[in-house]
Amino acid sequence: MNTNGDTNMNNVILVAHYGTNHDHVYLMKTMISWGVEPPQVRFGDSLALFKMMKGMNTRANLSTLVAMYAPWVEFIPHDADSEARALRCVVMTEFPNVRLASMVFSISHQEYMKRTGLDMHEAVSVYAFAENSMFVDPDLDELTGSIASSE
Repeated sequence: MNTNGDTNMNNVILVAHYGTNHDHVYLMKTMISWGVEPPQVRFGDSLALFKMMKGMNTRANLSTLVAMYAPWVEFIPHDADSEARALRCVVMTEFPNVRLASMVFSISHQEYMKRTGLDMHEAVSVYAFAENSMFVDPDLDELTGSIASSE
């Protein structure tokens, strides 16, 4: 990945076509299920970008976009490498200020996790929950306090 020297993860955008409802969710769920902490990058959706900039009635499936905006690209549907290369060419060809367009049509990691409900799968300290809960059992407090004082 070429970051042109920018190592600030808030400026790294993971873009996928229909990523908001499919690819990004799948990637995050897979990482979380394997105990891998997801990267703190921004998430962008090129489908939303095309629909908003070219019109809601624009046919925006990847095959159509490649045919319209990057016909020189060899494109193989359902091939991850081919789709990634084709999407990059289409977006960079059609949007001269691709960095600005990508930033405008992206959201932070925290916001994405919250909007999709994936933040509920993140590890939460049980102690932190009990400490801040208004439903703390006083008998449990006495028990944990006596255990802590005996150590």
